[in-house]
Amino acid sequence: MEKKQYDSKTLEQLQKIEKAMFRDFIALCEKHDLQYFVIAGTAIGTMREHDMIPWDDDIDVGMLRRDYEKFLKIATNSTFSLEPLMLVKCQ
Repeated sequence: MEKKQYDSKTLEQLQKIEKAMFRDFIALCEKHDLQYFVIAGTAIGTMREHDMIPWDDDIDVGMLRRDYEKFLKIATNSTFSLEPLMLVKCQ
């Protein structure tokens, strides 16, 4: 996968938007008792930076299958928009 290059202002704006989306995601998960966990670069950033890795341009989240399936049903039937999210449907 090709690494995208951003100027610092663009990356800062992107991260700000992603953090807002992640807060909405967390609120939805808490409201419906869904468990999630951060993975990959997001987990590294959480432990090392107590924030996003300075050059990271995404937020990596995992869920157990039962919570993921429930999340899809809830999110599809709510005002929470899945459109800006890249969801990978696991088989």
